Amino acid sequence: MNKRRTWAALCLAVAVCAASAPGQERFRQKIPAPDPQPEFRLPRLESITLSNGLRMTVVFRESAPMTSLHLIFSCGEQASPEKTPGLATLAAVTFGQGTQLHSAAEIEERIESIGGSFAVSADQDVILLGFHFLEEHLDEALDLIAEMILLPLIGDREIKIVQSMVSSEMTAEERDPSFLAHRFLGGFLFQGHPYGKFAFGRSGIKTWTPRDLLEFWDRYIRPNNAQIVLTGSVNINTASRKISHVLNTWRPRDVTPVPLPPPRPPDRTRICFIDLPQASQCTICAGTVLPPLVPGERFALMALGQLLGGSINSRLFLNLRESKGYAYETYSRPEFYRAGGAFTVRAVVRPEVVAASVREIFSEIRRLTREPVSLDEIGAAKFILMGGFPIQLDRYDNFSGYVAAMKAAGAGEELWSRFPENMLEVDSDRILQTAQKYLSQPFVVVIAGSGKLCRDGLAEFDEVEIFDARGQLLETIKK
Repeated sequence: MNKRRTWAALCLAVAVCAASAPGQERFRQKIPAPDPQPEFRLPRLESITLSNGLRMTVVFRESAPMTSLHLIFSCGEQASPEKTPGLATLAAVTFGQGTQLHSAAEIEERIESIGGSFAVSADQDVILLGFHFLEEHLDEALDLIAEMILLPLIGDREIKIVQSMVSSEMTAEERDPSFLAHRFLGGFLFQGHPYGKFAFGRSGIKTWTPRDLLEFWDRYIRPNNAQIVLTGSVNINTASRKISHVLNTWRPRDVTPVPLPPPRPPDRTRICFIDLPQASQCTICAGTVLPPLVPGERFALMALGQLLGGSINSRLFLNLRESKGYAYETYSRPEFYRAGGAFTVRAVVRPEVVAASVREIFSEIRRLTREPVSLDEIGAAKFILMGGFPIQLDRYDNFSGYVAAMKAAGAGEELWSRFPENMLEVDSDRILQTAQKYLSQPFVVVIAGSGKLCRDGLAEFDEVEIFDARGQLLETIKK
């Protein structure tokens, strides 16, 4: 099938669905032919494994002014020991905080001198380093990355600095209802599963020691546990030669992967409330667990996320905001991890309508499990998802970030060259079957807001667990 013609046909079908009502002038009743769809060519992903086990993917972009390098380690928070939660975050933040040769300030100056930016993060599955710089400074950037990997500075002073940084950041996050509700939701959904360690609290930070970090670093920060994604005006032969040269002393070590069990869905619906006395609005985050998916389900879930809360034409937006005036914003999406995932919904609402908003969210979810979605809705959802795909790859950092996230999740061509084809195969039957399979499961609902302002609404639930901003259970209220 010609993908460009299929894509153009879908755009035309969506345009036809938006035709003007009968009775208008004849020329207004005739839908003009859409402009020809621009040819969208994805560059080829070229991969190679170096002698020390480091996997490389290079995406050549001709005349790109910037080069992006992402370094991915397969050791997210699920790999953090039980006694030292958050250790993957500690390891991530340690990058860029100075080396045995240069201070943190000197590292920052070097990054700025090559027109660069540098960021690190840790999620459930991986530690991810993102480095963007002017393309003529590839050699300097590789030297800097090699220094960070091979000569980290790990001591009592450095650990205390990072502890202070992470603690301050978490203190600020405890005042953000949306962030807090989403973080708590992940902790509750994956309670007892290794993914639940991602929601570690500030008390875990105090347990970090240089010895713990050195052991983690020695075990996981290895070339055969890592992969590099390089995008820019450089080919794979040049890239592999240069990277092999700067990382030739980086030795592999056996890294025995710990099998991750498939996460289990909640055994019952829970309503959890985080009391934030200063909050003027309420954030509702609701979700359920996704086990490892069968082929095709990923794209059906993406369509479900779009239909339910992905745009201003989604069902939650039209219901909670446009029809009832409850919500300031709504959103829904699937989140995919290597061993499963979650389907989540978010709404920011007025405190006095929090219970009514939760009821409407569940009503819309149930409707997706009981009624086939119309062709018009499916067409509009696909149009947004497929039209947004080239747009999100337009900027160099978004482009390289997408490839890195795809590789970090263990995905491949199904999310790259076959993305339009796979999305086009999603139909009403597949959406209904996927919704019945996953959205019929119990959901966990986390509400973050002022207990004083939400008191009347909370009284409408059969049972509510009340927590403080640090995750301490304060009380359980029952009717």
